[in-house]
Amino acid sequence: MRKLSSIQTIEQLKKGMLDLLVQKEYQEIRITDLTSKVGINRTTFYLFYDSKDALFEDLCASLLVPFYIKYYPITLKQDAQDEQELLTEILLFVEKFQSAFARIFNVHTLHGDGESLLISSLE
Repeated sequence: MRKLSSIQTIEQLKKGMLDLLVQKEYQEIRITDLTSKVGINRTTFYLFYDSKDALFEDLCASLLVPFYIKYYPITLKQDAQDEQELLTEILLFVEKFQSAFARIFNVHTLHGDGESLLISSLE
């Protein structure tokens, strides 16, 4: 197996987390599950993340920060046409990534503290 770059490893870990969320409850996912799925060892995982939660927060941020950057300026405008444009864009974005959002929000529901986890991923 070829060696992955740091960026590739991080992206593979995020994708692995999303894939595992389809198969298991968040609480059931172990670091070993992630490392096996991605084909790395636990030591490599810990070079990038302190915990499964840190990976999950990074995953949330990777989905939400680009969204925030793209749509926040529209929220500063004050007319109705811009509000309709914003709503349309938001719905299209959510539709495009509906599978990822469904997995993430399911985990947030299980955590019972979804709002603070989402906020912390944007900070």
